[in-house]
Amino acid sequence: MPDSIEGPISFGDLRRAIKSETGALLIGIKEGKIGQDQLNPGDAFEVTRDFNLIYLAESAVLPDPKIEED
Repeated sequence: MPDSIEGPISFGDLRRAIKSETGALLIGIKEGKIGQDQLNPGDAFEVTRDFNLIYLAESAVLPDPKIEED
């Protein structure tokens, strides 16, 4: 999640903020490194910094996810 966005935030608000800031299309989330992908969760779904973001863009526009090693 970009540092400019405070969390937790609803998926809908996050989707709009990322589109506005970067032009990328947020399509889903993944919790941590072993979590299951959730494509197109509802706009009210709460997203925290524990989630990695799945998005479409011509090139990388968001920071690399922070994946904890075992």
